Amino acid sequence: MGFFPLDERLQLGEHCWTPETVKQMVKLGAEIPSYRRAAENFSDLTKVGVSKSRLGELVKLYGGKIVAQQEAEATAMVKAPAQEEVITVRQMPEPDSQVMAVSMDGAMVNIRGEGWKEVKTVCVSAVETVTDAETGQVEVHLRQHSYRSGLWEAKEFAKQQWAEGCRRGLERASQIVSVNDGALWIWLIVQMCWAPCVEILDWWHAVAKLWEVAGALWGENEATTARWMETQKTHLWQSQLRQVIRAIRQVCPRGEPLPDKVRAGVGYLFILVKVTNCDFDELT
Repeated sequence: MGFFPLDERLQLGEHCWTPETVKQMVKLGAEIPSYRRAAENFSDLTKVGVSKSRLGELVKLYGGKIVAQQEAEATAMVKAPAQEEVITVRQMPEPDSQVMAVSMDGAMVNIRGEGWKEVKTVCVSAVETVTDAETGQVEVHLRQHSYRSGLWEAKEFAKQQWAEGCRRGLERASQIVSVNDGALWIWLIVQMCWAPCVEILDWWHAVAKLWEVAGALWGENEATTARWMETQKTHLWQSQLRQVIRAIRQVCPRGEPLPDKVRAGVGYLFILVKVTNCDFDELT
């Protein structure tokens, strides 16, 4: 085995490229959904040749290291200390802003050889407000995003999002805002990890569910459906959930079973019932 002093001076490490070169290779390999195209783009940009197979190996190598690091971090965050272990106080990082946002969601992806599976993702962001000098209107912007994603069940995902949130300093934030889809598993995690916080049901998800309710009642392309939806969207935007409930009840009298899509939509909106302290019995 040879020894090359110049390699050490150039910090080539275990590869024949510098760490920064490897970093850019892996970045392109992760962002472009084709190792061949990523390798070609990298070679065109840098005039440094790399094969698609070698690029794929690097992405898997360093991706695996990140996964292992995050798994160890998440496990350590929730691991109970052993009886003989000396307990030390964990350092809590400062947040990037006094108001921080944490949001979660799941999306279906088709895994080669495995079929469709749900990948769960958490996004943590700093919340900044900017006042327009001319109008005086305050605008809210999310900055400095970080993400953590994986093919986890909700229990495992809870540990991962907790580790990411703590890494970003959410524990020291003056206020936490959480905007999410209405999936029950998401709000159980929010309640367990980040309460008290400002809980907001995502507008577009809620409207989509109301459209399903309206479509089940009158049909998707009916004029009545559109008129009913415009009214309910106004109530929803103004957090007037009781009016939405009454509107559903008017066309679904007590004593009669709710259509399946109507019941599913009502169940989805249960999180709004909880937030506004509205009696869920009104819906059944």
